[in-house]
Amino acid sequence: IAWLAAQTPAATQSWKTLPVTITLPSAYAPVGSPVTATMAANGLDLTQAKIVWEASGQAPVFGGTQFTFTPTTVGTQWIEAEVLMPDGRRVSGSGVFSTQAANGASEFVTDNSTTALYHFNGNFQDSGPNGYHLTAGGNVTLASDNSGWMSAPSGQVARFTNLGDQLSVRIPDVKIMPGETAPMLTLEARIYPRAYKAYSVSYFPVVDLYQAWDTSLELEDGKWNRPSVCDVCAGSNEIVNSQAWNDQVTLRSWHLVRMTLDQGGMITCLVDGVVVGQKTVTNLNYGRENDFTLTLGNFDGDIDEVRISNVVRSN
Repeated sequence: IAWLAAQTPAATQSWKTLPVTITLPSAYAPVGSPVTATMAANGLDLTQAKIVWEASGQAPVFGGTQFTFTPTTVGTQWIEAEVLMPDGRRVSGSGVFSTQAANGASEFVTDNSTTALYHFNGNFQDSGPNGYHLTAGGNVTLASDNSGWMSAPSGQVARFTNLGDQLSVRIPDVKIMPGETAPMLTLEARIYPRAYKAYSVSYFPVVDLYQAWDTSLELEDGKWNRPSVCDVCAGSNEIVNSQAWNDQVTLRSWHLVRMTLDQGGMITCLVDGVVVGQKTVTNLNYGRENDFTLTLGNFDGDIDEVRISNVVRSN
């Protein structure tokens, strides 16, 4: 076919690929509802072209200049199309839009048990009563296109792209777990992972409250984790292994992660309200003196609504 095409006038025709426009919803689309993408390429007749569409969570399919599919995850969605013209020339295009949760939530509110709270609406400041503002390192930005976990999407999220992109702050021990014995603690965050980056490199905190090797709540990306995703630890105790995390947490979708410590030493990790790991820990260091460090980031993804509380929260 290529040899025959070379015998035609097309063999000497100059060719410059043309931009393809994909029209998508301009507002948040409800997850689970059909979405239609429409393609146009100025100057090209696509009536005889073969078009392959791909989208988030969708297998590649042949179609025409319109493609209807149903998004299954909450958050930023990508879509691509490749056009094969009858004479063998190709053009392609891509686009993004965001979906909204069917039963969305609202921002956390400050109460008497709040130690720190981060909304990421225009800054990295603490909206709680203590003013523990985060400091940015690497390439951390604020994005306003991925608040679909909310019932009424608004505001911004913290966006990270690689290892070293992180937010951190030191918080005094007395504010995290006051009292020498039987402390209580909740660390929670909404996360939207696109990819994890630590495999074969080192161990990196994603959502981490750390004082010492035996005093911490850590959602971390591990160097040798198999699958190469996160696990959850409390000090030296594994609460959720990487396989359990991989089974529960879908890439390119919003999830609410909550880690708690109760008065009996029970560590519980919930993802979207489902318990994915639980263990009674007896070797946490209750003779604490040093500050804790809250660290967020070190992956390719978004984080929103981070809250630290000195009680065990269930909602």
